[in-house]
Amino acid sequence: MFSKKQDSKSAMPSVSHNQRSKITIVLPGFSKYPIGGYKVVYSYANFLAGQGHDVVLLHALLLKGAQHKVKDFRRPIASILSGLRPHRKPDWFALDERIKCLTLPFLTPSLVPPTDYIVATEVQTATLVASVVEKTKIPGSYFIQHYEDWSATPDFIDATWKLPLTKIVIAPWLEKHMHQLGEDCKLIPNGIDPVEFPSGPRASVRVNDVCAMVSDVPWKRADLIVKVLNALGEKYPNFRAVTFGTCDRPESLGAHVKHVKNPSKSEIRDSYQSSKIYLCASDAEGWHLPPAEAMSSGCAVVSTDIGGVRAYADGTALFSAVGDAVALQLNVERLMEDVELCDSLATRGMAAMRENTPAKAASRFEAAILGR
Repeated sequence: MFSKKQDSKSAMPSVSHNQRSKITIVLPGFSKYPIGGYKVVYSYANFLAGQGHDVVLLHALLLKGAQHKVKDFRRPIASILSGLRPHRKPDWFALDERIKCLTLPFLTPSLVPPTDYIVATEVQTATLVASVVEKTKIPGSYFIQHYEDWSATPDFIDATWKLPLTKIVIAPWLEKHMHQLGEDCKLIPNGIDPVEFPSGPRASVRVNDVCAMVSDVPWKRADLIVKVLNALGEKYPNFRAVTFGTCDRPESLGAHVKHVKNPSKSEIRDSYQSSKIYLCASDAEGWHLPPAEAMSSGCAVVSTDIGGVRAYADGTALFSAVGDAVALQLNVERLMEDVELCDSLATRGMAAMRENTPAKAASRFEAAILGR
């Protein structure tokens, strides 16, 4: 169906980097609620618009060429409903007013507006984007933020990673898998904005011992977060913690833990800056934003040993085996009882987050999709 990579590249027309370019970014449906991966894409879209490009965000829940791992009868209904407001923009993210948003109930290559460059952002969008590239001979890219095995089978994911597109990954563990498939890619880690997530007060005056994001998504392991926080509350009478997320308060979460549902940006920032330690219990993540945001805000981090956190926190966080609630608890206790170590990790983590700014990451993203 698709031509070989070298043939696809050789057929691409030359587009002057000085001219105003049209860039279309394809996302798998519109989200009314904050999603980390969407936040990164929207941030890059804002940067591209600021550089003078005409940016179109094309959302579609149903896409030609998609192969979902699990059939969901609700998807067509949700897709039709989302298409009733084709030009809406997310309430939870401040998109540049120059960016055009389009949400369609179903997307085929022929429905993609004329564009100079096109970008896939998720496994279900990749085949469609590759089809557009095959048909129009424009440059195409594939922005990979996770190994999305909850959405598709490994065989389908790997097949999309081999499509004749410029691949961009956000973490070394994704880069490693790409190389194992015999494919090249560009590694562009996310940047954390120090203005959005400043350092905050010193640890000794922070009122909460721990903060954590909780989610209904199974692999983010809210069950482990609850287990650890409840155990710490039983052991330490004055233990205080805060959780936040788009989900309801977990039913079994102890009363000593405050929960903030659908937090605003300021509430998320306050959660970080009022806490000494950030706790992550995920089984897997691409490049996990909340621990990085917490590090930028002056928290020490305790996490399961996953590539999506070790990508930026190797040497500046305490790690334990995936699924091990006891080990997570012991690492939190270690930092609670060793103030010097907690402060040291927080300081080193904050410094690490200052090394890669969002502007640097966005500039590299622009260069990658434009072929500079």
